[in-house]
Amino acid sequence: VDLELTATPVISRPSKLRARWSTEVAAMMRAVHGLDAELELTEGLAQQLRFGIDNDIINNIWRIASGGFTSFNEAPPTGIPYFTHQMTLTKELQNGANQIFKKTRRGFANWIVCGVDAATIIESHPLFESAGNLNGPGVIFSGVYANRWKVFKNPFLTSTAAGAFGSSDFLMGYKGNNFYDAGYVYAPWISFFSTPTVMLDDMVSRKAVMTHYAQKAVNGMFFCKGQMTNIPPTP
Repeated sequence: VDLELTATPVISRPSKLRARWSTEVAAMMRAVHGLDAELELTEGLAQQLRFGIDNDIINNIWRIASGGFTSFNEAPPTGIPYFTHQMTLTKELQNGANQIFKKTRRGFANWIVCGVDAATIIESHPLFESAGNLNGPGVIFSGVYANRWKVFKNPFLTSTAAGAFGSSDFLMGYKGNNFYDAGYVYAPWISFFSTPTVMLDDMVSRKAVMTHYAQKAVNGMFFCKGQMTNIPPTP
């Protein structure tokens, strides 16, 4: 066995956001709602940076995923009760997981990221164990399906463009225990930076936040695409 280490250059790119608020707005928020405008806006900016990073990574993984494809038809065949048909979801998910195992020979999928429409089907399955009422903005951990896959749902997956990660789609992936199992690398250079608050003679306060990070696709075969089809339209 010959061991060889190679290096690949990556480019770290910035993501920046800015907030501005007047002295009057800050005073009204404190007097009426008991809130600190600077604190609220800083937390909001940090959240938006996180949303941007999450969706950047998720959509990039979707584009490089080459571990396979699986799908589940929500409409049951004629004469088959829906509950009976619902049990085939596990088979289709296991199919996607095993496609990853077949191609990588390292491991099978142990997590799922899905759009809200796909999440509705998964979360309503009898084998799904909810993580509880974990409300919050952005990507959230929803629960565990069949004691095999951690499920995360993303409300920002709303694209209807051909080939894009949409609300009825899902992504399966394998997360291993060491760097040999890395399919994708997120490498922050500056995790989070916040400027001091500055107020000029216009009595408007300004504050900006930034993150700087690089990404690297290592092995797209650790990820498998999936789709829920024939989902009834929502009002």
